[in-house]
Amino acid sequence: MTHPTSTKAKMIRLSLGYGFLILGFLGGFIPILQGWIFIALGLILLKDHAVWARRLSIWLRRKYPKVRPAFKKAFQKIDEWLRKAGLS
Repeated sequence: MTHPTSTKAKMIRLSLGYGFLILGFLGGFIPILQGWIFIALGLILLKDHAVWARRLSIWLRRKYPKVRPAFKKAFQKIDEWLRKAGLS
């Protein structure tokens, strides 16, 4: 588990995470947005900073074991992008 080293990086990561969650919830009402994708991105970004996001992502992986490999791959890819951007 990696944590951003600067306050600026943490604020960017939190802002992006909550922004994606908002888009995800809107996507539940607007047919052209795939809400679950944005919710997943938000959870991935928030998992290191919000206990509820970490618990929810763990619960989802346990509840839906068939998608566990996809969750793992997504977590790794997002972490890689964040490291390249200097946000991790």
